[in-house]
Amino acid sequence: MSDPSLPRRRKALLIGIREVKNVFASKVPGAHRDTTRFCNLLLDTYEYQSEDIVTLKDDPEIPDEDRVHLWPTRDNIIREMSSLVNDASAGDILVLLFAGHGGQVKALNDPNEKDGLDESEWMRARDGVA
Repeated sequence: MSDPSLPRRRKALLIGIREVKNVFASKVPGAHRDTTRFCNLLLDTYEYQSEDIVTLKDDPEIPDEDRVHLWPTRDNIIREMSSLVNDASAGDILVLLFAGHGGQVKALNDPNEKDGLDESEWMRARDGVA
């Protein structure tokens, strides 16, 4: 149980992937817009601080020198998901937003999946970056 005398920490990871390496998938035009709007919601309504929010987007406007850390590659997503939950305490408020393509895959060894399918997110950014 959390100690009510301690301030609750707020942290968020927002991931926006507009394009994937799949010839059958179209662009998700709202992925970047959704991450920006959600970030503003956290800042303006839920008292998050900008330093507590990490946004990863496959945005060509991100300068090349920043892409190594801010592009939604597999390594960056795993690093930032770990950072999101590391040192978390009871009562902390953690947010993970994924805006992009998703799909379904056959559920393996999960008798609770009534439709036999698990949901999945497509985390592959385009141009060989992921």
